[in-house]
Amino acid sequence: MKQRVLAAIVRLALAALALFLGSCGSKYPTPFTADQMARAGTADALVHYLGQPGATAVVCDRTNQGPRFERSRPEDFAALTEGLVDGAVPPDLWQRCAMLMLESVERDDASRLLEAMVRGHHELLARGSLETDKAEQARLDAIHRAVMLRPRGSGPRASAVAKDVAALREALRKGRLGPVAARYGKDVLVAIDLDEGLWNGAKLQVAALDEMLARKDEALLRRVAMRVPDPALQQEARRRIIRLHIAASPLRAVREHAAEVETVVLATGRYPIDVAKVTPTSAWLDEERVRVRGVLVRQDVWKQTATLLAFEGKQPGASVLPSINLRGAFHARVPGYDEPVTLCAPPDALDVTPCVLPSDLRPKVPIVFIDAEGLLHFVERVASRDAMRLVYNTPNLPLPFEINGHTLLHVEWPIVFEKPEPVIFTGPTSGRGPDLRVTIERRYSPRIVFEVTAPNAKLVGVVEAEDLASFAIASRGGAGTAGSNGSPGANGSNGSPGASATCPGGRGGNGGNGGNGGNGTAGGPGGPGGAGGDVLANLSCTTGDCGAVASIVKKIVRSEGGPGGPGGQGGRGGSGGQGGAGGSGTSCTDSQGRMQFASGGSPGSQGSPGSPGPNGSPGAPGQPGRTDIRVAE
Repeated sequence: MKQRVLAAIVRLALAALALFLGSCGSKYPTPFTADQMARAGTADALVHYLGQPGATAVVCDRTNQGPRFERSRPEDFAALTEGLVDGAVPPDLWQRCAMLMLESVERDDASRLLEAMVRGHHELLARGSLETDKAEQARLDAIHRAVMLRPRGSGPRASAVAKDVAALREALRKGRLGPVAARYGKDVLVAIDLDEGLWNGAKLQVAALDEMLARKDEALLRRVAMRVPDPALQQEARRRIIRLHIAASPLRAVREHAAEVETVVLATGRYPIDVAKVTPTSAWLDEERVRVRGVLVRQDVWKQTATLLAFEGKQPGASVLPSINLRGAFHARVPGYDEPVTLCAPPDALDVTPCVLPSDLRPKVPIVFIDAEGLLHFVERVASRDAMRLVYNTPNLPLPFEINGHTLLHVEWPIVFEKPEPVIFTGPTSGRGPDLRVTIERRYSPRIVFEVTAPNAKLVGVVEAEDLASFAIASRGGAGTAGSNGSPGANGSNGSPGASATCPGGRGGNGGNGGNGGNGTAGGPGGPGGAGGDVLANLSCTTGDCGAVASIVKKIVRSEGGPGGPGGQGGRGGSGGQGGAGGSGTSCTDSQGRMQFASGGSPGSQGSPGSPGPNGSPGAPGQPGRTDIRVAE
C-alpha cells in the first residue's frame, strides 16, 4: 500500500512539474536544431530536441565543444527523466544522453540526476501496464541500464532514495510486483549489495569471480567491474571479461596471442592497430548501414551563415542531420590481417578485435567530426563561404577522410541548397542605389555560385538551377519621400441662441444657423524615387554552354529605380457649426386669471461640412542605373 501511495505521489509531482515547465515554456519549431536548443537553455527545449528524428545525444555532454545543454537544477533533471517516462524521448537516445551527462557533470549534479532517475525507475516499476506493455518495458530498461552502468564514483545520495529502496524491498518481500517488475527490482538490490562489496550476503572474493567466468556470466562480471569499491576486484573482473572475449573470438591471431591481447585490452580497453607502423591500404563505408539520404543547406545570405539539415522524403529540412555510427559501417584493409577492420568500440566494451582508433580516422572537411565513440557528427551551422566551397568542384557533398596522412576514404552524398532570399541592396530615401559587382559561376553542376560586392558588404551564396529564374540580385534606388498631408478646414461657428419668450404673448426667438465648415487643403506630392546603382556582372561556366544561363542571369541581375513616394493625404473638411438653440417658451396669466402659453423659438440649422482636400500625386519612380553583364568565352 505504501509503495502505491509513494508511486502516486511521485507521479503527481512529476506531472505537475512537467505542466509547470510546459506552461512557462513556448512552442518550439520543427526542425529544432541543437543550437536553438542551447540558446533556449530549458529542460523542455532539450526534451523537444531529443524527441525529433535525427537528434543526437552529444548535446548532453558538457565537454562537447558544440551546442550543449548547460543547466543542472533538480527540476531540469526531473523534466529530462519525465521525457523518458512519458515517452517523449526514444529510450535508446535517452539512455545515451543520460550516460553522457552523468560522465560530464560535477559529482553533486550526477547525484541529483541519479536521484531523479531512481524516482522515474520506481514510478515505472509501480505501473501495472509494465508487465504487458513493450514500450513501457523499453523505457524501464533504458533507465535501468543508465542507473546500473553509471560511472564509477557516482551515485544517488542514500538519504534521498532510502524510502524508494525500502519500498522496493518491502514490495519484493511481499510479492507485490509482477514477474517483469520483480526481475528489475531484484537487479537493483544486487547492485546495491555490490556497491558495498557484498555478494550473497558476504564479502565478495576472487573465487566468486572465477565461478562467474566458468558460467560465462559476462553481465555479472561487468557489474562487479563497475560497482564494487575494491579496485583490485574491479580489475580482476575486467580481466575475466577479456578472457571470455578472447576465447569467443573467431580470429586465430587473437587466440594465438592471448597474453598480449589481454595485456593491451586490460590497459586500454581495446586492441588498436598502430596505423603509423601498419597503414591501411584501402577503406570504404557500408552504404546499407550509413543512411544519409541527403543534406539540405538553408542559407541566410545577409548573415552569411548556413544551417545543415536532413533532406529526405516530402519535407526536406524537416529534421536535423542524424549522427552516424561508423563502427561496423567503416571498413579498412590492413596488411597482415585477413579480415577488414572497423573502428574500435568504446573502451568499456573491452573488445579484443583488432581495430582502428576513431581518432586515427580524420575528416578533411570542417563540417563533420568523429567523436571518441566513433560517431560521425555534422556541424549544424557553417559560414556561407564554407558551404559554397563544399560544392565548388563537385555536384554532390564530398567527404574525404584520411588515416596517417593518406586519403583512403572518399564518399559523396546528395546535397541541395534551399533558395536564398533575393539579394537587393537599397539606397537611402530618394537616394541612389549602391554600385554592385557580381560574379556568377556555373561550376560542375546545374547550380550556380555567386558573390556580390557592395560598398559595405560582400555576400556569397548558391542557387539551384530550378530556383534561378525566381531569384534576384539588384541595386535599387531609395523610395521617394511621402508627400505632406493637407491641413484640415476650419470648423464652422455655432449659431446664436434665440431669445426666450416673454409675457404677455411674446414667443421665443429662433436660434441662429451654424456656420459652414472650411475646405481642407490638398496633400503635397510624393518625392521622386532614387536612381538605381550601376551593376557589373561577370558570368562564367566551367562546364556546358553558358547561353541558357546567360538569358536568365540578364533577367535576374538588374538595376532598379526606387519607387516614388506616396502623395500626401488631403486635409479633411471642417465640421459645420451647430445651430443655435431656439428661445424657450413660457406660461403667462392674463388680467382675468387665465393661463396662456407663449411658444419657444425654433433651433437654427447646422452648418454644412467643408470638402476634404484632394490627395497629393505620387512621386515619379527613379531611373534604373546601368547593368552590364559580361559572359566569359
